[in-house]
Amino acid sequence: MARVFVSYSHKDEDLRKELEKHLTGLRRNGIISSWDDRCIRAGEEIHDEISVHLNAADIILLLVSADFLASNYCYEVEMEHAMKRHEEGTASVIPVILRPCYWHESPFGNLKAIPTDGTPVVKHESPDDGLLEVAQAVREVVVSRSPSTRSELGPDFNSVTQSESIQQKPRPKEEVIRNRDFGKLMEEYLNNRDQIRKLKDQISGEIHMIEMADRVVGDAEIYLAGIDEIVVDTKNLTALDDEQSKLEQRQTKIREAFNNIGVNIKG
Repeated sequence: MARVFVSYSHKDEDLRKELEKHLTGLRRNGIISSWDDRCIRAGEEIHDEISVHLNAADIILLLVSADFLASNYCYEVEMEHAMKRHEEGTASVIPVILRPCYWHESPFGNLKAIPTDGTPVVKHESPDDGLLEVAQAVREVVVSRSPSTRSELGPDFNSVTQSESIQQKPRPKEEVIRNRDFGKLMEEYLNNRDQIRKLKDQISGEIHMIEMADRVVGDAEIYLAGIDEIVVDTKNLTALDDEQSKLEQRQTKIREAFNNIGVNIKG
């Protein structure tokens, strides 16, 4: 199953929802799973969730409009990272032109855009015509990335779409295997995210205890050094008594500190 990440401006929310309807058939047949920022649950870190799913995606849809290009987050974070993965061959980027805008000199300007000839979805007689092309293009890319999927899509795959195949850069076999392993790792993380976070908190607590022990040991070393530095002046018994009293107080504090972390010091 290919993972699809949808990058869009919230000003294009309605068109994104319509696109999701056109992708429903691919999802129900187990060909893709799709994700966008509306999937983030309450209490989750927004940027972290976007980063995780953007890195795990096999296909990244850029829903392009003037609002998308004007959004710093869409353009500088999601789009630039998407293009980096596309150039590395670890993901396929598909620009989807939703509304008329000047996009041709953008970093994705050399990629083949959908719908055909980059005609904006809203300029079709019916937006459904343009969004259907998007669903067909996603289907094509799934096959181009994983030829074994062709049998799952059925013998009539080539007759389903009239759009040209989106060209992908050939990737070395070892890179394909590495990307597949990374995808499995990301999927395992997403399935066990809560357990991993609890383990992280537990480890942080143990590190805190170790740091506390280090501080106590440091105090003990200072105490021992203090003993070595005492110069006994028999002519000044008052000063000697004062130094001895200070060291005894120090010793008591160190013993208490060790006891607080479960270390019993005798003597």
